[in-house]
Amino acid sequence: MLFYKSIILSSDNSLKSLTIKEYNIQFNKDKFEYSFDVKNDIITLDVIATPNDKKARTSISNTKLIEGNNTIKVIVTAENGQKADAIALKMVKEVFEPIIQAIDADYSVYVEFK
Repeated sequence: MLFYKSIILSSDNSLKSLTIKEYNIQFNKDKFEYSFDVKNDIITLDVIATPNDKKARTSISNTKLIEGNNTIKVIVTAENGQKADAIALKMVKEVFEPIIQAIDADYSVYVEFK
């Protein structure tokens, strides 16, 4: 006699929380896009995405930032493999503009007359 056990995999691909270290994005489970500005000295963001179901997985795209527009995508994959719509973190990193200052200095000019 053979017995079969049916296993039902979870389809929960929702997020419980989404945080970015040193930034307050006010996570809302029904919101799929967040926009904010970052200072030029920020190289990467520390993004923490916690799935609602412990058996789900999260993936976070490249968190290294370049000057100008950046987008980081967060995707939750349920235990059964079903992926949620991506959450987009859109940010603008300040463009580095060096400050050039002229410093007054004493100059001497030697002119030779013939």
